[in-house]
Parts: sequence; structure tokens; C-alpha cells
Amino acid sequence: MLQERRPGRESERPNDVITMLFQPETSLGSATELMWNANCGFLPVQSAEGKLIGVLTDRDICIALGTRNRPAGEITVAEVMSEKPYSCAKDDDVHVPLQTMGEAKVHRLPVIAQNGTLVGVLSMDDILFRAEPSGLWKKPELSNDEVVSILRSIAPQSVADGMARRAARYTKRG
Repeated sequence: MLQERRPGRESERPNDVITMLFQPETSLGSATELMWNANCGFLPVQSAEGKLIGVLTDRDICIALGTRNRPAGEITVAEVMSEKPYSCAKDDDVHVPLQTMGEAKVHRLPVIAQNGTLVGVLSMDDILFRAEPSGLWKKPELSNDEVVSILRSIAPQSVADGMARRAARYTKRG
């Protein structure tokens, strides 16, 4: 079963973001301001009835602003949001959204109630904090190894590999 965000992590206040009615008519300027103030990079987009109809990421905003010759205040969320987001249910076993994240190559999933309304957002961080180390006589419900394996499938290029390639390019120039 999925749980709400961990208590005691005051730097993350997802309920401040996800309980607001964030609609497709919202401008990218307003969405950016909301992300900045809430210190997040992912916003679920809801219909007037509160049903999830899409998601917007900070990457979506950057690409939209870099590829369109229009100010952020003139571009709507509907123009750039992902309209068919992957999601999970609140009652899902934690392995279900973990597998979905791996297959979809995403770090966050909206959590949807049976009636289709948004109840929260589950992040890879949430799952990582729930994982436990495996022991000789103990098999945890969710192991660190299992989570790391999925995380690697989401981002197969390690930072070290990327840095090595970048260093090789600069070495060849000199």
C-alpha cells in the first residue's frame, strides 16, 4: 500500500502544490513561479472536477521556452503538458509504481483515487526512503538493490561515465 509523504521532511511540502487546482489554462509563467515557490519540478494538471489530465515538468517548461519565440506568460500549460501521464493508485503495492517508473523512465507518479481524482505524488525519493538493506536472514519488503536497479534503468548513463566522456572531448581539443 502506498503511503503519504514521509513526515518530518519540511523542505518538501507537496500538499501545498497538489491541492491547488492547477489547470491547463494556467500560463507557464505562473507554473514556473509555483514550482519555484514550492521547490518542485513536477506539477499535476487537473480538470475543473479535480481529475488528473496531465503533468508538467520543469524540463517541459525549459524546452517550451527554448523552442518557441513567445514569453512564458503567453504559453499555456495545455500546450506543453504531457497529456497521458503514467500514474498509480493509492492502494498499490510499492512494487507496482516502482515497476511503472522503470518502464516509463520517470521519477514521479501522480497517485490517483478510484474516482480519478488526484491524492498525491509519489517520487523515487519516497520509494528510496522506504527501501531497506538486504541481510543474510532478512528479506525486506523492498530492498535497496531492487530500487537501485530500477533507478539505473531510468538513468542508464552514470554521472561518472558522462564526466569521463566530457573530459575526453576536452583532452582531444587541446
